[in-house]
This record gives sequence, C-alpha cells and structure tokens, in this order.
Amino acid sequence: MPLNNPAKDIKTHIGKAKALMNKHQAVKCMAELLSAIKLQLTSGRQIMGPDRIEIEYSLGELMTGLNAFPELHPYLDQPLEYKKGAERDAYQRLATVLRSILEDMKNGGGEDDEEAREAERRRKALLEKMEEYLLKGDQMQASGMVRKLLEESDGDSYVLMDVAEKFYKARQYESVLTYALEAVKKNPQEMRAYKLAINSYRFLKEYEKALELFKQAISVFGHHPNIYINMTRLFWEWGKPQQARKTACMTLKLDPDNEEAAKFLAAIDQGGEGSEAPLEAENGAEAVAGASEENSG
Repeated sequence: MPLNNPAKDIKTHIGKAKALMNKHQAVKCMAELLSAIKLQLTSGRQIMGPDRIEIEYSLGELMTGLNAFPELHPYLDQPLEYKKGAERDAYQRLATVLRSILEDMKNGGGEDDEEAREAERRRKALLEKMEEYLLKGDQMQASGMVRKLLEESDGDSYVLMDVAEKFYKARQYESVLTYALEAVKKNPQEMRAYKLAINSYRFLKEYEKALELFKQAISVFGHHPNIYINMTRLFWEWGKPQQARKTACMTLKLDPDNEEAAKFLAAIDQGGEGSEAPLEAENGAEAVAGASEENSG
C-alpha cells in the first residue's frame, strides 16, 4: 500500500535524527536516518519539487555530520556521504556501520567503549558548567571550562562546535567566530560551523566576511537553493538589492517553487532597498540550510 504522505514521514525521521545528533546520540541518530533514507528509496517519484530538494539536502547534512562523532571513527574506513543518485549506496553503507556497532554493543564492547562513554559524560558536564558560567557572566570560569574541553578532546571539531554553540546562545559572537572558524579549518564539511559563523558575522554587520564564507560553503556543498536564498537575505540586510536580485534568481533557477525568493524579487522590483537589521536566529542560525525557515537565518 503506498504511503499517503511520504515526504511528511521522511521529514519526521529527519527531525528526530537532527535532535538526536544535537544530543550526541550517534547510534539512535543513525537508526532514524536509516529509516528516512529507506522511505526515500521506496517513495520513488512520489516526492518531487521543494520537498525533494529539502529532504536530499537534510539527508546529506546528517550523513556528513555523523563523520564528526569520534566514537564512530573506528567503524569508518572512509567518510559517510549521501549523494543524489547514490541513495542506495548510502543506505547500505550506513546499515553496515550501524550493524557493526550494534554487534559490538551486544558483545559488551571493551575498555575503549567504557573510556569513550566516560569521555562523553565528562564532555557534557563541562559544557553544562560552561553554559552556567556564561549565564552568570563569569567569563573567567567559562574560559576555564573551554580550555578543559579542548585539552581533553585534542581540539576535536565536534567539541569546537559545541563550544561555539554555547557562545552563540550567550550572544558572544566574537567568541563564536573563534571556535566555529577553527572547526571549519579542521572539518570543512562541518555544516553547523558555517551556519554559526555566517550569522555571527551578520549580527556584527561584517557582511564581506559572511559573503566569503558563503562562497566557501558553495565550494564545499555545491550550488543549492538553500544557500542562495540565505545569500539573498544577506544582501538584503546589507542594503544591496541588485546582488540580492541575482541570488534570488539563482534560487529560483535551482528551486522554481521557492516562494521566499519570489517575494524578494517582487520587493526589489517595487524599489525595495533592503534592511540593515539582521534577522533573529535560533539555535545555530540556519545560514547555509533551511531556506524556508525565516527565523533561522
């Protein structure tokens, strides 16, 4: 029996996978991601247009994000990836990795597993203390927690992003940039790093630097409507309507049904000048992805 709304079901799994990734629950995240890809494979041409674009982008983001989990590295002889046209390969690869992990868990694991779990507990505790000190305005103690986190993780890109996100919540954008940009250097496919850094530049009104980071994101992730609609927002905030028009047109070329890009074009054609005030962003600022979520980036 065909699914009534496969796109909705896939997005539900994607949402759960993203939530689990943010909680650093790699195995559960992989299980939800597998379910999403399986539905994508079985749905065939039932999913088209903007839904398909959004789903493919989110699946790719999640697959790439899994590579940052240190506990998965022993199971990855090469990075996980999700490519259009190779969905079945991605599914089989992810299933194989998950099967190996579950088999090790069933067999009780070893000392290395216990050490990894203890390191994870320690990391979470330090992040909680860091956030507590930031809320209190105690920068010295917060900095001490950051030093411990980086020393104990050897500057892992995933931990750098955890630190950057805590600073982002505290609206300390210069500090966000310090750690997010370092994460990009260590892992150029760390999507969260681009999101945080670009929106921090936007809040600081350093638009040139935000634009350069957008260009870098395109070189890594390719031409995608979500990137171009966010560049349109950037140019609009920057007061550059003609550049905003170009990126809005590019968005529509890649995604003809993108309503936000069409609204930007209409506003520009009516003589709109743009706004210098950056949009409020939430939980890491969807600057690279999430074209339909205005409050995210």
